[in-house]
Amino acid sequence: MPILVTDVRTPGETLISSSTTVYEFNPLEFGTWDPMTYGFVPLEYLGSNFSGGVLAEDEECVRGFDNVGYVMGTSSSLFNQFLQVNTSSIPQVAKTFATKILGAIGQENNDIAE
Repeated sequence: MPILVTDVRTPGETLISSSTTVYEFNPLEFGTWDPMTYGFVPLEYLGSNFSGGVLAEDEECVRGFDNVGYVMGTSSSLFNQFLQVNTSSIPQVAKTFATKILGAIGQENNDIAE
């Protein structure tokens, strides 16, 4: 069974703490084992307002966020992968150019899924 993971990174944060919350996505559910949140929801109801594992009586279920495109975009960051470029064998001029471009985009926090 495929399991995708994503960790929490707030805007302005460049280093991710080893104690950050990690969320898991699989074809059936979404959630975290983090003691502060500790909960999972069936993926088809992701986006609904649950409290204590129960949908409030005056709330409706939200549907449609179980799209793999949302999950893949949230669980990955192109800019984190760029860190591997510095160890690759591409020419130094390409590394320098890519570092400047991605650094500017990163300063605007455009690589964070909110």
